[in-house]
Amino acid sequence: RRTNEENLKKASEHLLETMEDLLIWSKSQMDHFHPEYRRVVIRDVLDREIALMEGQLEEQRITVADQVPAAIARDSDDNFLSVIIRNLLQNAVRYSDGDRRIIVAANEEEVTITNPTTTGNAAALNERIVQGRVGSGTSGLGLQLASDLAGRIGARLFFRESTGNSLTAVLSWAKASEIGRAHV
Repeated sequence: RRTNEENLKKASEHLLETMEDLLIWSKSQMDHFHPEYRRVVIRDVLDREIALMEGQLEEQRITVADQVPAAIARDSDDNFLSVIIRNLLQNAVRYSDGDRRIIVAANEEEVTITNPTTTGNAAALNERIVQGRVGSGTSGLGLQLASDLAGRIGARLFFRESTGNSLTAVLSWAKASEIGRAHV
């Protein structure tokens, strides 16, 4: 009984977070909605988002290897960054297979989330972002939301295939010329 109550509570919290994501996305479509910049410690955002997913990670037997130095911080909007990271983590969990280990890393210019997958296709995901396509099956709304919010905070979201059947989501603050060399 207690376990069911805890699972229900976590599911409700997840639903609330998803609803907040949708509200933020709808607000992001309005011209007068702008990020509120402050110094954000990336590790704090990641720790908070990983904690929200704890039950899902345990249930699916997925571990998260957090390789983010505590000192990495950016001038950004904490809420925008949370939505982006949450979406990328949720997708990494949803599409993980193989060794069931997600690796989160960061440096001064980017945050990366790498998950093992045999079905990931970086080129298709990058094209979906560029085209702004949202389908009804695997809707892509979360990915488009994350990409839109990334642009609002001066970052860019893209994917690259990694060695060993892995897919890496990259949130990059690198200069546009450097990003152009990195993908697509």
